[in-house]
Amino acid sequence: MKNLKERSKNLWQATSNKTKDKYLCKICMAENCSIVFLPCGHCFTCKLCAASLEDCSICRCKINQFVKVYFS
Repeated sequence: MKNLKERSKNLWQATSNKTKDKYLCKICMAENCSIVFLPCGHCFTCKLCAASLEDCSICRCKINQFVKVYFS
């Protein structure tokens, strides 16, 4: 029974870490993603990193504008 609880705890922690990494800025790896680029719709950076980009790093599309997003 103790082994099952430990395995369950480890699985939950691994899943939790993957979820956190999913929302982490892919440039600075310090802040959460909070910006969607338009027109392509990619979301992979924080506000500070987004300000330094002219083209989307994923698809190389010219960024016309960006929108702040809120994840719940």
